[in-house]
Amino acid sequence: MTEPSAKPTIVRKVVVIFDVCSSTAILEDLLRTENHVAWQSVLGHLKRFFWSHGIGKSQMYKFLGDGWILLFDDQEISGSSLISLLNELSTEYDRLFRKYVETVLSNMPDNIGLTFGVDEGSLVKIVMNKQKEYVGRAINVAARLQAATKKIDGPTAGTLLISTNAYARLKLPVKGKLVVCDLANVAGGTRYRARMVRLAK
Repeated sequence: MTEPSAKPTIVRKVVVIFDVCSSTAILEDLLRTENHVAWQSVLGHLKRFFWSHGIGKSQMYKFLGDGWILLFDDQEISGSSLISLLNELSTEYDRLFRKYVETVLSNMPDNIGLTFGVDEGSLVKIVMNKQKEYVGRAINVAARLQAATKKIDGPTAGTLLISTNAYARLKLPVKGKLVVCDLANVAGGTRYRARMVRLAK
């Protein structure tokens, strides 16, 4: 018997997607040296970081292999609080990396830290298999912006790419450099204009 479909609803969200730089190299090294517990420690502490900052299950939408998709209600978060949160998150990840991972790596990657993609807009919320799921352009754009940080010249750790729309709407308290990037599989993604912010270390 199939699950009855719930009526989709439209919600407006700020979408934050972050990823761990050099995660593939780090995980391969840890697995090869049987130190994968170090990575579990980092992820466990990051989850506790979110809970301690009032970010619960409703905001932690999905855990990816090396990062999270965070969703915030449009009216719940300001640009100042978002930048403060991501600065603290970057600092906490750096601390956890030094404590649990750096000491057991056999080869240190060149690029260590987190990168972020941010957009804001309407999403379709549906329920599938008793789980809330979200579909919409803002998630796609945030994911592509996060991926685009890898193409930036120089170290990318601590880099945030945010759509110009989200940048203006959230009124970020930091000056973002206007950049042009190509976002695959996004309508209008060729020479897409975004703002680049370097988070404080």
